[in-house]
Amino acid sequence: MPPPPDLPSLLLQAAAGPLSSADRAWQLWRRLQLPSQAPPAQARLLPAIYARRHALTLSPADLPLLASLHHLAWARNQCLLNAAASLIPPLAAASIHPLFLKGLPLLATAYPDQGACYLSDVDFMVPKPQVELALQALRAVGWSLANPSPLHSWSHHIPLLSPEGLTCELHWGLLIPPHPEIDESPLIARRFSFPLRQQTAAMPAPEALLLQLMARGITREKNGRPLRWIHDVQVLLNHFPIDWPRFLQEAQTRQSGLILHRAALALEAIAPGRFPAQVLDQLLPPRSSLRQHATCAFVTRDFPQTPLLALPSTAALFLSRSRSAATALRGWPGLPRYCARALLRRCRPTSPPPPHSSPLP
Repeated sequence: MPPPPDLPSLLLQAAAGPLSSADRAWQLWRRLQLPSQAPPAQARLLPAIYARRHALTLSPADLPLLASLHHLAWARNQCLLNAAASLIPPLAAASIHPLFLKGLPLLATAYPDQGACYLSDVDFMVPKPQVELALQALRAVGWSLANPSPLHSWSHHIPLLSPEGLTCELHWGLLIPPHPEIDESPLIARRFSFPLRQQTAAMPAPEALLLQLMARGITREKNGRPLRWIHDVQVLLNHFPIDWPRFLQEAQTRQSGLILHRAALALEAIAPGRFPAQVLDQLLPPRSSLRQHATCAFVTRDFPQTPLLALPSTAALFLSRSRSAATALRGWPGLPRYCARALLRRCRPTSPPPPHSSPLP
């Protein structure tokens, strides 16, 4: 008996794969899944399906829902672009120049249709010594902490709310723990400029942005494996030339070759030939440390659904964020609260959206 079709892979091929096979993939996916009942990770790709409507055979019954999701994504993206633009003046007044990460630079520069992807928030990065100064500058113009008392010393980002209630995340590193923390000065020095609402914004070099999208995308999440990152990577590769030797050097510096190799294989399964074969081979380091194998296993593991199974990985992640034994000892009082919040976030049951409702969160 043949194995059941992989619905996420079919939808990815329809949304981001070659046009020669996209329509067949869409027809197979649609035969097995109603768009109104798509899981969240798959629902985020439906705006891209509508953006490809001239190349795909879409049922007239599906068009109203797909058009609505596309318009919803476009409208939300405009709000997030406005929020990102509003960050620049108060930070510039404090001599802070943020780098925008993940999907927003692609939305502003590379996506031909700004409704083809659904952004959930704005991610930006400042040098770690400037984090507190950035918070003060943003608070002064109406921004607030999404969590009134976050455990900053144990986190990799600080969630913020704009005056309009939109979510933004302030980062000080390109990759999240348990990836090793490194000096980000070279990354910041190679910033690329792009226009954003009549202002000049900045993003990492394409090689660094590609690395971040892949390393973050291959990470398992509560609702299943993320999917939109493959679409983002496709758009990035189509729009920006990649300096592959620099990409490999960045991967070696960040000790992320194993994770990137696994992400590249996932991308090749959807869109063959996007990675040069020699790059794929060189991503695998000749000798990998125990820490590299542990990091790769941690970020690509199946997401635990019970507190008992989640506790070891939660504690390991907590400890991986300690730069020294002294830091860990000073932070022990925060461990119970951190683990309780992480367990609740990881193990809260999820339910599929009801029929005929918008599947986007």
